[in-house]
Amino acid sequence: MRRSQAGYARLITTAISELVTERRTGIEYGTILDNRDNTTDLTNGNVALQIITLIPITRAGIELSTQDNEALHSHWDTVKPDLLDITRPCTL
Repeated sequence: MRRSQAGYARLITTAISELVTERRTGIEYGTILDNRDNTTDLTNGNVALQIITLIPITRAGIELSTQDNEALHSHWDTVKPDLLDITRPCTL
């Protein structure tokens, strides 16, 4: 994300950490995380985190990815949107 989006990065990182803590499992490659999920507060325990790349996607991207994840990646390869820009317009 861009420097001006640091607050969003912090919120996303916190939400992912909460999700991993709540589910007590890691996040696998290709996992779609819908922001409608309820998460709990982080505990004060020792929590190991793996560095992952999070790509913000629109609702249309989530819907396409749940149907055919490879189609979304192919679309991005063709259109080449700025995947680090959380405010980018939907290209689908």
